[in-house]
Order: sequence, then C-alpha cells, then structure tokens
Amino acid sequence: MSTTHKELKTGFVMNWEIQLARPLRTHRCGLPAIVRTLGDAVDLIDEGLPETLRFRSTWREVKEMLVTAAETRTSRAVEDATTLLEHILEDEGWLEHRNIDRGRFSVHSEMCE
Repeated sequence: MSTTHKELKTGFVMNWEIQLARPLRTHRCGLPAIVRTLGDAVDLIDEGLPETLRFRSTWREVKEMLVTAAETRTSRAVEDATTLLEHILEDEGWLEHRNIDRGRFSVHSEMCE
C-alpha cells in the first residue's frame, strides 16, 4: 500500500503485513477465502465490497480500527479490529463456520454464480 496523506501528516508508517489475531475464512463470492493480515482486511473492504456496503457505518468503523492497528502495531488494537471484522462478517453471513466432527473439519461454503 502506498503512503497516504494521513501517514505523512501523523508521521506514522502503517504496517499492513501485521497478522490478524486469527485468520478469518469467508465464503462469499468476490471476497478472499482467507483474510490473514491487516492489509488483506482493508483490501476486502476497499476492493471486495460493493460501494453500498462499504459506506455503512459498521464497515467504516472496522476500517478505522484496522488503520489504527496498522499505525499503533499493538496486539490489543489488532485483536479489537480482528474481533470486530469477525463479528461483521458473521452478521453478513459471510464467515465460514467449521464444525468439528470426529477430529475433522466440515466446511460450509457457497458457490460463486
């Protein structure tokens, strides 16, 4: 990701390669199957969501938290951003659920049309 005006103004250099607190798996066509880093999460919002969703307050809030986590690089900020993203994906019905059955994972997924 390129340097933004905010980075220049605040002096913070954002680290988009920081791993989320845990990888998140999605099953919506057009979204990455696995979101691993802060950069992946921001790309999901900026590039994977339709504009009508991207500008909802919940998605704007999680993006702001991802930016804060990239700036501050604290484990607490990363955990908070990951948790909120996880909840939003769950609310949208896009979070992949794993059911442990006899030591194996069964995965729910949708086909892209």
